Amino acid sequence: MVNWQTKKLSDITTLIKDGTHGTHQDVVGGIPLLSAKDINNGTVNLVSDARLISKDDFNSIHKSYKLCDGDILLTIVGSLGRVAAVKNYHDNYTFQRSVAILRFSEELDSRFAYYTLTEGAFQKELLKRESKGAQGGVYLGDISKVKIQVPEKPEQERIVGVLEVWDEYIKKLEQKIALKEQLKKGLMQRYFAVSSSSEGVVELQEFVKNFSTGLNPRQNFSLGNGGNRYITIKNISDGKLNLNNAEFVDDKAIAMISKRSKLAKNDVIMSSIGNIGEAYLLREDPVGWNINESVFSLKPDEQKVLPEYLYYLVTSEFAKRFFDNHMTGSSFKSIKMKDLKSMPVRQLSLNQQAEIVKVLYNIDSQLTNLSSQLINVKLQKRYLLKNLITGTIRTPETLTPKGVS
Repeated sequence: MVNWQTKKLSDITTLIKDGTHGTHQDVVGGIPLLSAKDINNGTVNLVSDARLISKDDFNSIHKSYKLCDGDILLTIVGSLGRVAAVKNYHDNYTFQRSVAILRFSEELDSRFAYYTLTEGAFQKELLKRESKGAQGGVYLGDISKVKIQVPEKPEQERIVGVLEVWDEYIKKLEQKIALKEQLKKGLMQRYFAVSSSSEGVVELQEFVKNFSTGLNPRQNFSLGNGGNRYITIKNISDGKLNLNNAEFVDDKAIAMISKRSKLAKNDVIMSSIGNIGEAYLLREDPVGWNINESVFSLKPDEQKVLPEYLYYLVTSEFAKRFFDNHMTGSSFKSIKMKDLKSMPVRQLSLNQQAEIVKVLYNIDSQLTNLSSQLINVKLQKRYLLKNLITGTIRTPETLTPKGVS
């Protein structure tokens, strides 16, 4: 690579230091003392419940150095390799020893350094140097020996320009998704919340022909044989059913399960323990699918309720609050079927339900499309990051990156 050089971090940094190793007394109204867990998605997360230390302790920590805008933060204990850049810093936080602070010389654009440290080649080098203790970590001396590829400054700036365009596009897609999710949450609250003044309120059991649950395999049969899928709460998440890790049972076990529950198309299945209310609408014919005792099956009375409306109902914020108020158990929360049956719901016509389903389904479709776009753009950014940072793809000297419209 013409005009690219391989350099150790120690050759292109003016500071490689970790956070405080000292013990500090917690105070009220002090300065946040953060750790590796507070660095995520390229940013420093100043959470409201952060640990706080006194101004005197803060000054003692920083008597030999000060954090500055452009410094790169790298998690080096526990979860290794998360990276963030210091921005808009006003002595408003400091770090424990699980975070390293790297300050680069004028030879390296700090934004280029940030991208370099997030790329797979550097991350692999970091993992190679992980100490194998109770809590894995990397020593500062080992970090300083890691080598990276350094192009001339104009090339660095062009690379940064390209990657920032993709980051801006990712940010905009994430904002759109967040707004759509907030809109959906607000609409579901409006559609499904029931108060003491609500008219036409009945219990959920008025809409459901049959509530059922499966059997505990540990008490009734063994897993691992046969061609019949066995669904547990781990297979249901965010309105999706992931059967990649579903276990199997044989025909003998199915005969036992069928006495308790038999799944059919348009049933709604939902978790009854742990993250109560995770649900999935069976839009396909579930031949050979079965549930265990941690999953409820709700068979809608389609003369009274649309299956899609029932699904949205049990996944609404109102339903989640109802579940929270009716959970039992100390270490592992669950909800009883009799309590689920008693959940208050509004009695609406099928036409009214269809209008609500149409609105929510449209938002879900938009969210699915936006999420697919986000995945593709992140994959494109990962490809560009790998190939630009390593010099496999070169930016033309005439390149002037444009903003995202």
